[in-house]
Amino acid sequence: MVLNVDNYHLKSLDNLDVKCDITKVRTEVIFRQSNEKIGHGIIIQSKHFDRVAVFAPFSGIIINRIYSVYVERIPRDQQWNEQESGTYWFVPSNQIPELVPISKYSANDRELIGPLVGVVVSKAIRFAFVWSPSLGEGICENHENLVIGGWIKFMAE
Repeated sequence: MVLNVDNYHLKSLDNLDVKCDITKVRTEVIFRQSNEKIGHGIIIQSKHFDRVAVFAPFSGIIINRIYSVYVERIPRDQQWNEQESGTYWFVPSNQIPELVPISKYSANDRELIGPLVGVVVSKAIRFAFVWSPSLGEGICENHENLVIGGWIKFMAE
């Protein structure tokens, strides 16, 4: 998959945290009673990343409520079938999910479906790797305005 960058759309820095080449992106997730099970974890729904994995239980979670968390890209050296599960990001266990006030969203949680944007996950000299919830990971030409952890709008070819 090749991505043509159409319009740079960088979110403010309070939405992301980049340390030691690991991109942590803040998003919103919802824990359900009937989450899909995978290996030693579960799959939950996320606003920007569609399906994200949770490998460690969080205490005190209220079912069917929206929480704000950081997610990380599952490392490439982890040998579990991403393509089969359609899951490329996970919620690290070293955080406390923040409950989002009910008044912020309507009762219909369909608002968790985000626009077609991607986050820059790594860069090389000529190319950058971008991940999006709809298309997974792709490659685009590296521009000086691309920042690891930055959000961009793009067109896919």
